[in-house]
Amino acid sequence: MQFVKAASEKLSNMSDAFFGRLVPSEDLVIKTVNLAVSLKKVSANDVKGLGMKEGPSEFKLPSNIGNVDGDVINAKVRTI
Repeated sequence: MQFVKAASEKLSNMSDAFFGRLVPSEDLVIKTVNLAVSLKKVSANDVKGLGMKEGPSEFKLPSNIGNVDGDVINAKVRTI
């Protein structure tokens, strides 16, 4: 379990670095043998109804979500 925790922390740090390079509407998947992180940068308007899927994990925001402040939103789905 300690290995998974350490790998998860490294992927989290890598994803933070990649978010700085992504442009809105661009996505990226970082995979290791045991973990995957799906990253997507969207505009505040496009976050409503945002859906992301990586392997068996799926994430979906409702389309009736309230207003979101900011220019861009960084979304991340992590799977083990």
